[in-house]
Amino acid sequence: MNSRTIATLISTSCMVAAGGAVFAEPLALGYMPTDAKMSCDVSESGFSASWAQLELGGKPTGLGPIYDVDNGLVYVFPPDGPGLNPVLSNCDAFEWASQMFLWLTSTVTVNRLGGGHAPALPTDPVPTSADTNYVLSSEFMYRFNSGTLQPQSNGSAQVRQSKVQDEPAVDGVDQAGSNGVLFTQGANATSTGSSLVYYDVYSSRPWGYLRAANLADTSNPPFSQFPADAKAVCATIDYGLQNGFLKPKDIRLNTLIYGLLCENKVPSGGILGNGPRPTVAEVEAAIDFLSMALEVKASWVPASTVANPEQYIVQNATIPIYEDDGSGNLKQNGTTQADMAMIGIHVVGSTNGHPEMIWATFEHYSNAPSVDYAYANAADGTSTFSDMSSLPSDGWLVSDGTMDASNAEYAALDSKSGLIQPQQSGVAVTTPTNAVRLSPWGSKPGDASAGTNAEVISTNVSVINALSGYYQTAEGSQAAKDMLSETDPRMNYILTGASWGSMGAFPESGSMTNLAGTQVMANTTMETFDQDTFAGYNGCFLCHGKPASASDFAVSHMYNAVTEVLPND
Repeated sequence: MNSRTIATLISTSCMVAAGGAVFAEPLALGYMPTDAKMSCDVSESGFSASWAQLELGGKPTGLGPIYDVDNGLVYVFPPDGPGLNPVLSNCDAFEWASQMFLWLTSTVTVNRLGGGHAPALPTDPVPTSADTNYVLSSEFMYRFNSGTLQPQSNGSAQVRQSKVQDEPAVDGVDQAGSNGVLFTQGANATSTGSSLVYYDVYSSRPWGYLRAANLADTSNPPFSQFPADAKAVCATIDYGLQNGFLKPKDIRLNTLIYGLLCENKVPSGGILGNGPRPTVAEVEAAIDFLSMALEVKASWVPASTVANPEQYIVQNATIPIYEDDGSGNLKQNGTTQADMAMIGIHVVGSTNGHPEMIWATFEHYSNAPSVDYAYANAADGTSTFSDMSSLPSDGWLVSDGTMDASNAEYAALDSKSGLIQPQQSGVAVTTPTNAVRLSPWGSKPGDASAGTNAEVISTNVSVINALSGYYQTAEGSQAAKDMLSETDPRMNYILTGASWGSMGAFPESGSMTNLAGTQVMANTTMETFDQDTFAGYNGCFLCHGKPASASDFAVSHMYNAVTEVLPND
């Protein structure tokens, strides 16, 4: 089947919902094989029962299901990190990663409706835009900026801007390792023109509480590793409560929640009392408890450079402007404000029994093709899927659809001069990168990876279908259901792998020991030029493994870089 036929099927495919309504299939599903074995299956009932509702102390709170009152997106709660079985299966970790991603890209502009939640979809949901307030840009996350973790203001759609004049709000434009710089493709079915790729970094609030506590007592730091059980994450929350890191107006509520979760004290009158149900933004301690310590790195391009910005998570940010210096290099010349489309994200967090953290990564479906890969099929056999021959060749953001000069590094940032400089003779610094995914679904190509590949693929398929189907079971107009079941931008991102330490052990740098999950994953927007190296060693832990003599915090390159954590205003 040629690429044009596939493209036509993707654009016209549909499914019939309850009541006979017809709506388009989420686009990402067309970029994965349709007959993969569903070995990691997230049911729609499981999604609605636990992913979109909040329980505290094992009891319902009335918080959930919650829909954004402006655009109808469902708020997905973070998974219960302290409650996870420390002996993780691949499916456990892939579900954790998927739910954490959906939480980060949930919206939090929810009013007190229906006793604390919005029980029905808005009649006419508004499509998402840069004004949408996602968790990633809300008060639940700190933003890293020049050594400082800065709190973000809930209700503001903008990525936190630096207080230092002319300093970019994004973390940078160069990738870790090689300092390589990635340029997207020119105009095609996905891209309206070539662009730099930008990066920024965030942490969860418990991560910030922990770092603040250790900075306050460097001679005897209270924490020796990221929290890996309920007691440890409670200790970070307690520090936050005692030292001004939670909002003053919500201290009483969050003290009650802390008492319930951490001291087994059930408040009189019920878990959250008899008064009006709080909003999501007010139950900070509960969300902190569930999410534990989390690091996030995201990759972005200006939304004006993608052909369909409505298919992306979009936020507003201050970014650096790079211009030709007359010598073939690019030099920063001020900053500008731009709506930015997310194209990739690393989601890294601790869970019960895992202070080394689970390392997961996601990409937009249209970033780049994979090399041919094997997967376990529904008939318990092994099949091979070829992105190159089965998918559109001209619709990738960072690839021309071929293997020609794939993943070649044409530009890099010089850390001393601050210039983006060409890396190959006779090749312009702004030459678009032709990226491909060399380790599809985080494992080495070959039949040996077929089972694991199917686990990742089936996680994606079931999560996308569960989210899409969830809207169809909501209260609200059929038009609202149909619109959200096909337009929620989160359904356009796919998990490409997750790795962690076997039995909570810390993998060592450059060693293939103590590894579990997808062991050689790389994100094509963040490790574009190091994929060969990652495939030869241990993926994330090639750089984030812990040398034997180092502290447990060595897995985080961000940890020592944070020298100040600012409390909430």
